[in-house]
Amino acid sequence: MDEFNENKKSISAEITASSTRVSAMMLLFVLFAFALGGLTDLICSKVFESAASSTAAALTTLIVYSVQYLLIIPVCVAFSNRGSDFKIRSLYRKPECSAGFAFKWIIIGFALMQTVNLIMNVLFTVIQTVTGKDFFEPNIGTFGSKAEIAVSFFVMVIYAPVFEELMCRGAVYKNFHRFGPWFTIVISGVLFGLMHRNYQQIFYACAGGIILCYLCVKTKSIVVPMLMHFFCNILGAFGMVVYSNAGISDTLTYDEMYEKITSSGLFDILTLFGYIILIYGLILTGIILFIIELCCHRESFRLENECPELTKGQKAAALFRSPVTIITLLVYIAVTIINASGILYI
Repeated sequence: MDEFNENKKSISAEITASSTRVSAMMLLFVLFAFALGGLTDLICSKVFESAASSTAAALTTLIVYSVQYLLIIPVCVAFSNRGSDFKIRSLYRKPECSAGFAFKWIIIGFALMQTVNLIMNVLFTVIQTVTGKDFFEPNIGTFGSKAEIAVSFFVMVIYAPVFEELMCRGAVYKNFHRFGPWFTIVISGVLFGLMHRNYQQIFYACAGGIILCYLCVKTKSIVVPMLMHFFCNILGAFGMVVYSNAGISDTLTYDEMYEKITSSGLFDILTLFGYIILIYGLILTGIILFIIELCCHRESFRLENECPELTKGQKAAALFRSPVTIITLLVYIAVTIINASGILYI
């Protein structure tokens, strides 16, 4: 019995240590992103002062995101991986699943993310209507020049799937996988949601992060999560271009949107409605496939618990025993609230 209790204490201590490492990684990310991002933005504003505004904006965006993805994330991941024998690159291997399984779950993942997004949009609209307060919406979907469109596409379709998966699946999986699959999956999802730092994305990103880590665990590879991330982002990027070409934005009233649509060219109108049909068709298809999975393949959700010594509550207690984890959680919540207030965008 003493040996069993000592083993439980040892595992609990390991969870707390892993929690500290991952939380420190996330804390460093938001601090570096704010400090270096702001510094880079300031330098670019001086260097590109004489350039056309659209060109300067595109180049500044590209450089700021390049610093974030090519420098900050790799440094943070390396920090979380220090002293470990586990190599994150081992996750970049051929997935242990069929192409059909991967395709099916990419559609399911997209559908569930968009469903959560639609629900939360309705909820936040109700909250803003009842309270009379408008939340600040980050300008993540408005394109101007061709250069800005190209940069936005590149960042969303290339940088984000590769480097966000490296951090939120690779580093998190490496630190927590030995404590149980669903424990790891939930942590990965929550961190992925918090990483976005704005109320628009936090909830559907959290749902997406759970699905992405589930696929990482099921396929023992980060490749399928990267493909799903790529698929979701390329549809999102394409959609923002379609809406931009039609002159539609979230700031317009329904009457203004109608006027914009009716005054657009035939090609833009057909493209807009074609895109809407495609998205809702994928959502409906994904939900149907998910219901089939729940009804006919429920056993696929049963993942082997590699750490049965501790209960879920004991694992959660060990996770939040780390002061760094508490601080990091509070920082991300505070940053999200500040961003929603519009006082400052971090």
